[in-house]
Amino acid sequence: MAKRMIIRLEKAQSTDEMLTRMAKGYHDLLVAVAPILKKNKDIHAGLKEGLTKFLSNLCIALGNKQQTDLYSEKAYDQLKHKNKSKLVYEHVVPKNIYQNEILKAFMDGRVMSVEEIKEMLEKYWRIATITKEEDENSLLLSETMPEGWKKGDDPLARYHRAGITLHTWDEWSKIKV
Repeated sequence: MAKRMIIRLEKAQSTDEMLTRMAKGYHDLLVAVAPILKKNKDIHAGLKEGLTKFLSNLCIALGNKQQTDLYSEKAYDQLKHKNKSKLVYEHVVPKNIYQNEILKAFMDGRVMSVEEIKEMLEKYWRIATITKEEDENSLLLSETMPEGWKKGDDPLARYHRAGITLHTWDEWSKIKV
């Protein structure tokens, strides 16, 4: 039986450090693989999911397993009672939206800088905790933003559309006194 290779990374000490390391890692990966992906569509097809999951996996490796920025009221209430069942952790802006933009730039020969990638992550890398019931709301749109949404618009637009209010833990703590 083959042994699993375990890679241990030094944990990120702050959100800024985590986003910087994620941006650098994604940048370096795309610099290395973009020329190969351009030449071989089979490799591109095979790596597509891995490229999409790269940032999430790196975030976890940096010690941020379920770093949640925002919570729905129902999720907040469940967690206050230490009930973690039937919760869903998801990207506020579906990650394929901005990751595809970054990948397309590299594929088109425009190498985005680490700073440009980090700026995108700062704007869009937000994780929300909602209930499974809320996640099943057809108005939430799992992989897209509402029609007409563009970069710079409200990143919470799909939650507003679904009638789900998101706040930070501290904001809910003040609201629900």
